[in-house]
Amino acid sequence: GAVEALERADGIIIGPSNPISSILPIISIRELKKALQQRRDRAIAISPLINRTPVSGPADRFMEARDFSPDSAGVATVYKGLISGLIVDERDRDWERARALGINCYRTDTIMKGLEEKRALARFALRMLGVG
Repeated sequence: GAVEALERADGIIIGPSNPISSILPIISIRELKKALQQRRDRAIAISPLINRTPVSGPADRFMEARDFSPDSAGVATVYKGLISGLIVDERDRDWERARALGINCYRTDTIMKGLEEKRALARFALRMLGVG
């Protein structure tokens, strides 16, 4: 059902999870990767890193271990061919490196301290997709 859900979705948002330990195992499944590639124009991701530092967890170390730079450009590289845009934190100084890879970058506050910040980020992501 996951492939069908991706095919029917108005938009796809890859949340700010660890790209290596949380998302890469999912997008390594051939059918899911193909479905995302076909919907790339309707897919964006949220970077879990700000200025080479993860908001939480070991994303930077995991990315370095897999030879990705631990920054927004590294996140964009992990998702290259699967997304058309990347939401980066407004404080991130490395965001232009991601844009140089041909990924649209959208800047906003990505820190979710409470429910209102979570809702604001979700609304922003939906606006960037032109949904909602």
